[in-house]
Amino acid sequence: MPAQQCSGCAKPVADLFCLQISEGLEVLPGVEALLAALADRPNCVTGLVTGNLEPIGWAKMAALGLKRHFTQPLLGGCVWTRGSSAALVLAVALS
Repeated sequence: MPAQQCSGCAKPVADLFCLQISEGLEVLPGVEALLAALADRPNCVTGLVTGNLEPIGWAKMAALGLKRHFTQPLLGGCVWTRGSSAALVLAVALS
């Protein structure tokens, strides 16, 4: 789906989802410690690759208290594969 089409539907969908944001979310053991350790490394950037629409992905990270650990934008939702998202995150990080 072209980004222009996707961005038009993202806000209403995200707003609806965010009403129930905390349901079913949990931080797995070791994740926060790993993200904190990565953030302390000067040669490391952290990005998030997800199939979520961007506002939903960030809302999930904020609800879990993890958003502050990410230095790169979240990419997902409007790309065909997570591999495409990962390639975009890497390109942004290297630029």
